[in-house]
Amino acid sequence: MKKALAVLSFLVLLFAFTGGASATTFTLTGTGLDADSDAWWSYILYSYTPNTDTVDLDPLESAQVTLGHAVVNWALGYEEDVTITINFTSPTGIDDQTGTGSWSAGAIFNIGLGELDWDETPIIIDYGLGGHALLSLNDQAGLFGCDGFDITATLTNGCEPVPEPATIMLLGVGLLGIAGAGRKKLFKK
Repeated sequence: MKKALAVLSFLVLLFAFTGGASATTFTLTGTGLDADSDAWWSYILYSYTPNTDTVDLDPLESAQVTLGHAVVNWALGYEEDVTITINFTSPTGIDDQTGTGSWSAGAIFNIGLGELDWDETPIIIDYGLGGHALLSLNDQAGLFGCDGFDITATLTNGCEPVPEPATIMLLGVGLLGIAGAGRKKLFKK
């Protein structure tokens, strides 16, 4: 009986320290793309279609997500500021995130050459009790045609949120079990 209690206490402690890591479901949409220039001679005429993508990520796992699809119809000029708004529907409680960068293109009748260059800093997303993820927008460059191009990002799940009350309870039960087994052993001698 003592051995069973000691083994059970050890397993409870082990589970408390390792946690029950499982996949987190992320659902996100690139809700808006906005290109803006201060120069009168620089102009990009484009259409944008939002996309909703859902991925299940284990801790420290990454996946590419598609935020939307852009088609450049006409472009004249050098460089314009560009922002994209990203909405998370799961996990819940995440505010809308914004990515910024620059967009340079030259196009006529949907065919052209250009570059969409996002800022290097990944977007840090906090969720739950201590969970976080990183979202890095992927640059696009080269020749684009009538089909346009997808706006993509790499999403990395940093860690699972820690359910603090459950962790403390598991740790406490494990310590009580070990203390109880040690106390019985001490009084038997």
